[in-house]
Amino acid sequence: MATPRLRQVCLVAPALAAPERALAAVLGAAPCHRDPHLARYGLENVIFRLGDRFIEIVAPTEDGTAAGRFLERSGGRGGYMAIFDCEDPERRARDAEALGVPVANRLRVDAVDLALIHWPSPDDEVPMDEYIGALAEAKKRGLAKNVGVSNFTVAQLERALSVPGGEELVTNQVEVHP
Repeated sequence: MATPRLRQVCLVAPALAAPERALAAVLGAAPCHRDPHLARYGLENVIFRLGDRFIEIVAPTEDGTAAGRFLERSGGRGGYMAIFDCEDPERRARDAEALGVPVANRLRVDAVDLALIHWPSPDDEVPMDEYIGALAEAKKRGLAKNVGVSNFTVAQLERALSVPGGEELVTNQVEVHP
């Protein structure tokens, strides 16, 4: 069985500005995303990309949030959540729960309607033919009904369509603002 792969780490802070500046300075990089929809949960966030992995910082903007309660319980220590990819999520969830680690979300479907590669791998750290091929394989195995990419430039999309498995891509999701 394959080892779980760390996908994202989420840290929590009482306020966002100072840890955002500190992490940007350490990484020498600007944030890649902020999710305005977290406001409905009384949170704000910032996300930094490290290749195909992410570091997120969330901060409560209202009283009574899960992140705020975590800060109170932990005495302000900021480790909050880790997101993993794994081949046997149910077994891994049981293992985590047996250790007293809460499991927040389990995907309980046989297949997703659409699986996306959210960003092209920076500097081709993960070769495009590898992750496009993995998407095509997921579709072939029935794990995804459709596969696509997101935030690819025209040149990146043309390249993705030309690698083995690229013929399975059905969309390039892009962010649009008014």
